[in-house]
Amino acid sequence: MKGKSNMKVALCQINIEFENKEYNKKKIIAKVKEAKNNEANLCLFPEMTLTGFGIDVELIGEKENKTIDFFRKICIDNNIN
Repeated sequence: MKGKSNMKVALCQINIEFENKEYNKKKIIAKVKEAKNNEANLCLFPEMTLTGFGIDVELIGEKENKTIDFFRKICIDNNIN
């Protein structure tokens, strides 16, 4: 069919370091780049990818949407959803 396009989805998972957002961000960035290099259009990670299911709300909680901003930036930088 003329004009038909396909969406390629990358299902991503990393071996996280529990409650260590900065360490996990580095791994996430690498996975997003790998997905983009494999021509993925959409990159999906499980919930709690940055921290694991921690109970230390003071450590992993946030009010400034830093996690959303992080994912938004790497998606824009890599032209991927």
